[in-house]
Amino acid sequence: MTSKNSKQRNILLIPVQDNLSHLGVKYLHYTLLQKGYMSKQLFIPYFNARKETLSNSLKAFISEINPLYIGLSLTSLEYHRSSDLGQFLKKVFPNIPIICGGIHPTVDPESCFSFADYVMVGECEYSLIDFTEALINGTDVKEVPNLCYMENGIMKQNPLAPAIQDLDILPVFDHIPKLSFIQRKDGTVCAIDRKIYHKEGRFLGRMYEMLSSRGCGFSCSYCTNSYLNKLYPSNKRVRRRSIQNIIEELEKVKHNDPEIKQIVFHDSSFLIGKRDYFKEFCKEYKEKIGIPFIVSTTPTSIDWEKLMLLKDAGVSWVTMALQTGSDLINKDIYKRYSFKKDFFKAAELIKKARLPVKSDVILDNPFEKEADTIETIETIMETPKPCLFEIFSLALLPGTELYERAKIECPDMMEDCRGKNFMKFKQSYLNMLTVLAVYLPKSIMKKLLNLYKANFNGSGIFKVALYLSKGLSNLYFKPKNLFYWLKLTRGDSYIDTFRIMPLYVKDYFTYRNL
Repeated sequence: MTSKNSKQRNILLIPVQDNLSHLGVKYLHYTLLQKGYMSKQLFIPYFNARKETLSNSLKAFISEINPLYIGLSLTSLEYHRSSDLGQFLKKVFPNIPIICGGIHPTVDPESCFSFADYVMVGECEYSLIDFTEALINGTDVKEVPNLCYMENGIMKQNPLAPAIQDLDILPVFDHIPKLSFIQRKDGTVCAIDRKIYHKEGRFLGRMYEMLSSRGCGFSCSYCTNSYLNKLYPSNKRVRRRSIQNIIEELEKVKHNDPEIKQIVFHDSSFLIGKRDYFKEFCKEYKEKIGIPFIVSTTPTSIDWEKLMLLKDAGVSWVTMALQTGSDLINKDIYKRYSFKKDFFKAAELIKKARLPVKSDVILDNPFEKEADTIETIETIMETPKPCLFEIFSLALLPGTELYERAKIECPDMMEDCRGKNFMKFKQSYLNMLTVLAVYLPKSIMKKLLNLYKANFNGSGIFKVALYLSKGLSNLYFKPKNLFYWLKLTRGDSYIDTFRIMPLYVKDYFTYRNL
């Protein structure tokens, strides 16, 4: 039994991803700190259990802090990396409990018990507090809400605690997170300070990433938000923080971190909500913060008044997802009721507002036919330039409606999403044409598409034209498009564009499928 006076015993949280931007774990970390627990956060972007230098360094760090338990957070895409880490930890520290949380453990908890002792599902800031108190007090953790555990070879899952409705009660975290560590490439584990964060963080550590809400107004069949909507059926689809609470967080950042050049709101549906809320937000943001910011939303939630409010407040760009140019796929497969006409209408409004178009497209969908992908290419061709499209390979995620449908209708075409790099799509001719459509002039793309349609197996003429176009795009059209797109985000200022460019070159223009 653990003594009650051990509240100051260390807790170790490890986000299993390759960057320092895990907002979910930061909320858990700061909630534990708020309640008086000695939480420590360790980022392991380079960890590989097969590399002795890295594994020995991690072993020494964990031995030194001797945590009460170790928490791992993962998505399905990080499953194999998490499994390697968890099995390493169980082997080296058999007496330290390991608990998993995140979206993959939420949708498929049983798959995590090969490397974890417990799994926490759903929103678990306060369930994790209950779990911590149970371990410290020596009481039965099996009464903790949201917890899954194994009993006689059978998984038991406790009832969920209600999702947090008042998001203002959650703690505000720091840009340079306190009591946080990173294992660097050479294996050394060091505390994260401003210098290290600027070296290891995305965008040279000059972007502040945050949430102003939780939830999504859509329930797309490919997205885990649809699973969460079912998990918490009584929830409002979108739960918002108060404007005062958001502004107080940003005022703290502005005061403590003057190097911040951009605020990134990671909300799925930033513009869905009451118009008066956005009017007040934009007014307060302009008066008290004034740092360029980025939001994401859906084409159907964009209108001229909202764009003007956002631009006046300092928005750099608004990301709105296309996903596919096929209305049939959007409606019948993705269950996403935002169509091509909505996208074009929003894109024209964004162009009129002198803002750049930024969107997403999903490729490698086993339900799509050739004609559907060609519709996507033609939609991108008609999108006002300069524009950016992030290109993703469809990951059939456990728990989603599309995953269940694919198991029945096309099981032979499914691939294991666990560990899949969704930034890498298949190098088919149509996929390559999709990428080229973002940058090449419409006149060149029309000729390439006509050549493809004339011989879809890839005639010699088509192949030569395709690869020449690809080279021309990489050498001229893509850099030109990226520069003028970035220039629009800076109010058409050449000086501001050159100042901000170093933040994007490594972590945005090269890392992402743009």
